[in-house]
Amino acid sequence: PFHEAHFATYPPELIIDCIKAGCPEHGVVLDPYMGAGTTAIVARKLNRNFFGYELNPKNIGMTERRLRKEIGIFL
Repeated sequence: PFHEAHFATYPPELIIDCIKAGCPEHGVVLDPYMGAGTTAIVARKLNRNFFGYELNPKNIGMTERRLRKEIGIFL
């Protein structure tokens, strides 16, 4: 449930196991289609760093706001 709708938003629970299996703690998760930022949020909550790309200007602002709200940062 994310009020700033994005067509590909998915539940955080969907990627927890993927991040844990594919990246050690303090490693880096790469998200080449950042969209709403769900992967970045889950990565930070699991003690992973993240690096994401987003080309759509509408999504960039949405993602910045969401990261600030949910994890207190935007880098």
